[in-house]
Amino acid sequence: MASWADLMVEGRTVRLPLRTVPALAAFLRRHLGWLAVHPAADDAATDIDTVLQRALAVARPHEALMAATASVGS
Repeated sequence: MASWADLMVEGRTVRLPLRTVPALAAFLRRHLGWLAVHPAADDAATDIDTVLQRALAVARPHEALMAATASVGS
């Protein structure tokens, strides 16, 4: 998330957020329109989704295990 925030401030008059998950998430959300039209938008979406899935796996390990088991059985 920090690398995407760094990209967003390059050449713009936007200040970097604190390097905390809540601050970075809020920053990315505020500047989502800019990121959505950037050439690397697909990569950003993939990276952010990966972070989200990993966080959910930590926060809800039982649900993550159930989802992984279901996808293997499909």
